[in-house]
Amino acid sequence: MAAIGRFGIVVVILAALCTLFLQNPHHDSMLEGIPSGKTRVLDLSYAINDKLVPWPGDEKFFEAKINATIEKNGYFTRSFWMLEHYGTHLDAPAHFPPGKTTVDQIPVKKQQGCGLSAPRRTH
Repeated sequence: MAAIGRFGIVVVILAALCTLFLQNPHHDSMLEGIPSGKTRVLDLSYAINDKLVPWPGDEKFFEAKINATIEKNGYFTRSFWMLEHYGTHLDAPAHFPPGKTTVDQIPVKKQQGCGLSAPRRTH
């Protein structure tokens, strides 16, 4: 028990509470609290750039190209190309075995839940 410490106990208790919370049919109201700020949304996705780790075996994984600049064209545009598995993404069950659920069939309420923000120790 000493190896776990207070922080470990808190994490276990919060995990148990989250499990109970997700079984509560009223958790759908979390989405309703987003516009008012009652529900806090934390985006955990990575920025898309050439520094992300590609899927093993893929040679080309990201490319960005400037098409026009304000100085030369009077406007700015850029295009980019990236692999399907590049960056933060959601893989549906249908991604590997045939006949399973696709992303558009997964309800938004199944893609939310409670979380824990833990301070990181620095030595």
